[in-house]
Order: sequence, then C-alpha cells, then structure tokens
Amino acid sequence: MDKIVESGWVLVVSHDAHIRDIIMNGLAEWGYPAVQADSPDRARELLQEKHPWLVIADWAMPGCDGLSLCSHIREEVFPGYVYIILLTPKPYKNRLVEAMEAGTDDFIMEPFGMEEVLARIMSAQRIMALEKELGDRNQELTETNNRLRRAHEVITQDVEAAARIQQSLLPCCAEALFGFEFDSLFIPCQVVGGDIFNYFVLDQDTIAFYVLDVSGHGIPAAMMAVAVSKTLTSLPFHESLIRHTTRGPQAKQFFSPASVVRELDMLFQSNDTVEQYFTMVYGMLDRRTGEVRFTQAGHPHPVYIPASSDARLVGGGGLPVGLLPNAEFTETRITLSPGDRLFLYSDGIPDCADPDGERFSTDRLLFFLTDQRDLPLSGVMRKLGEEMYRFRRADSFEDDMSMLVIGRQRIS
Repeated sequence: MDKIVESGWVLVVSHDAHIRDIIMNGLAEWGYPAVQADSPDRARELLQEKHPWLVIADWAMPGCDGLSLCSHIREEVFPGYVYIILLTPKPYKNRLVEAMEAGTDDFIMEPFGMEEVLARIMSAQRIMALEKELGDRNQELTETNNRLRRAHEVITQDVEAAARIQQSLLPCCAEALFGFEFDSLFIPCQVVGGDIFNYFVLDQDTIAFYVLDVSGHGIPAAMMAVAVSKTLTSLPFHESLIRHTTRGPQAKQFFSPASVVRELDMLFQSNDTVEQYFTMVYGMLDRRTGEVRFTQAGHPHPVYIPASSDARLVGGGGLPVGLLPNAEFTETRITLSPGDRLFLYSDGIPDCADPDGERFSTDRLLFFLTDQRDLPLSGVMRKLGEEMYRFRRADSFEDDMSMLVIGRQRIS
C-alpha cells in the first residue's frame, strides 16, 4: 500500500498486551514501522527516542489516562507535529470535547475493528500531508516575501540615490546674479519625478535658464530629465552652439534659444525604444538690457508680472521636444525692468486637483502670484507651496510641480 507518510514511527500505547498485539500486527502487515509502550511513562521515553508522527493510545490506563499523555505531547517540542488517536471506551463518549481540548486529534470507539484503525490512520496521513503542503507553501510565501522585501529595499535605495542625483541638479537656494534674483519651488509626486530646472552663466553678460517636464512619472521620467539637464549644462553642447563673429577672433555669439531647442529635439527624438518626450522653456537673459529671449516647447505659458501693471501670460506655445521630427520652434522676447518678475512652471501646478476634482487652474495661479507680488521671491515660493498643499488637502500629488522665478532687482 502506498503511504502518504513515507517514514516515521507509529507509537502504540496500551496497558492491554492483547490490544497492543492486534494493532502492532496490523501495522506490520500494512507496512508501518511501529513501537509499543505498556504505560504512559514508557511512552514518554519512546516519544523522545523515536519521535513518532502518530500515537495510538488507550484513553483508560491504570495510574495515568490518555488525556494526561495528550497534554504532555502538546506541551513538549518535537521535530514535527504528533497526531494522536485515542482508543475510547463507550462510557467516555460524552467526554470527547474534553479530549479535544487536551490535544486529541481523532477517536476510535471500543470495541473496534482493524479496518477502522486503518481508515483512521489513512485519514491522519492525509491531514498530515495537507498540513505539510500548507507548511511548505507558507515557507515558500515567507521566502518569497523576504526576497520581495530585500528587492524593495534595493529599489528604495536606488530611488533615493536617483532622487539625490536629481536634487543635486536643482538650484540649491535663492541666488542673485548680475542684478537679477532667482528662486524656485519643487514638489515631486514621487521620490523622483520628471520635472527639472536650472539656470547657469554662459558668459559675463548672459544667463541661460530652463524648465522642463518629461512625460510620465518615476524613475524613467527622472532619468530622461537628468539626461536632458546634463546635456543642457554641458560645455561641449554649448560650444557646438557658438559661432565666431566678424568682430574679432575672441568674439562669439550664442545661438538663439530656438536653435538650442531644435538641437535637443534632434538629440532626444522619440523612437521604438524610447517613447518619452518633454515640454520645456529654454531662454537667455541679457544682464545689460534685461532682455529675455525664450522658446516655449509645449510647456505652460510663463507668467510675466511687470512692476507697474497686471500679470499676463507670455510665450508662443509650440510642440513638445522629441514628439515629432522636424518640429519648428519660435521665440518670444520680453524685457525685464527693475521690479519685474517672470514665473516658469510645470503643468502640475495648474492641473493639480482637489478631492472634489476641481483644478487649481492657470487663472487661480495668476491671481495668487498677483496677490503676492509685494513679497520677496522666497516668500512667494513658500506661500505657493503652502497654497498647493492647502488646495490639494492631501500629502501627495498626482504630478510633479515645479517653478523657477526670475526677478530683476529694483534700483535702490
């Protein structure tokens, strides 16, 4: 007969030698290795020596009944579960609940036939096999959960490292250059995001600046944002966009913002492997005149707030970078006078929705920036961050939110 439990001992415990012989003979015939004990004390010794998987014991024994043996087995620690079947006299039938509480698994009513004993043993085998299978599955689940936990820890460390890299490419604090002030706000929807912005000096008269928003979220968007940012700020890239003029061998003139964006459009064109694109504003500021020339490529219209008139949207729109080949990009020119401000931001700000689904909107942003126009730039950025959290009424956002503001200092 094929047995579900392939190895292990059966312990037969009874003070009646005749009962022990009957059961032991049956077990031998069926192929089960077995040992016997004539008392609970001898049974305890064999439990430690043989570690049986099944105990068949008399309930009624002189000096110590089967319930005490059951309690002892459940209190001890064995390599595996010990299944207990009690041979139960009919007068004990009303005490079955008591026996179950003591740790009994099954009963065989006396008098009994060996076919019933075999049936109970086979039932025990199936139960033990199911418990083993469940235990194995639980072990597999535990190991899988441990692997997932370790993988999550690695991913978290990688994401945090990526966030540190991304943060290192953002302006660290407010700054004044050549009579102009720069400040910013950055609220990612995840640990890393697809928004990035910065400004840098091209020469003694020119400051370049950009804001960009890569499609999508998370690490893929952040990787693209970092790649574009490093390209924009790399010297070889800008050296390739410098041409010598006729005013002398040292004179040089930077290509227009539209030319820079066209170059990026060729470098980062979407394909079958990389389907991401990005919106951006790239511009250059002439510190001598205050003139700002910028190209808007699918990014929200910048907000221009003159010192002495109403706020308005500026820019010429345009397609995102990398979306379609051979796209055309135009330029917008404005002049920042003392006290003027230019706000560049991602669509995560006007598109931010409250719990009722209402969007923050460009109109609300215009009103807010106008209402806060008398604050220093750092105060405006702090107030805007507070306003976005207040409007959202939550600690997380569906999209990255970023803003770079340029202000011309007033003449004192």
